[in-house]
Amino acid sequence: MLSGEYKSIFVDSFANQIKISDEQSDARMYRGYRPGMETEVTKDIIDKYLSDGNLKIAKREDSTLILEGALVDFRKEPLRYDANDNIEEYRVIVEVNMELKDAKSGKVIWNEKNFSGEATYRTAAL
Repeated sequence: MLSGEYKSIFVDSFANQIKISDEQSDARMYRGYRPGMETEVTKDIIDKYLSDGNLKIAKREDSTLILEGALVDFRKEPLRYDANDNIEEYRVIVEVNMELKDAKSGKVIWNEKNFSGEATYRTAAL
């Protein structure tokens, strides 16, 4: 919950800090990278604020809050296989670092490292 003085937010473009040069291992076999994913993450966050309606999306100079962040990881993990051992369903996990600041003072209000969200998708009709 935020104080009533905060009416608008500027969502800065998220940076992509996924280390694509890291070597894959058995534990990180399905690590992924998709160019431009940070743009999709930024857009999705803005869309959530628009649909929620508690804070108005504004330009940086007109906002009372600033949200900055970085995409730090993207993984997909197999969840379901068919009889031929083909993957039918994946879990996708996205991790970001975020920081919410008071636009006027620059004071950090909230900071979260490795904040994650996940979803599943199927690769074939079941």
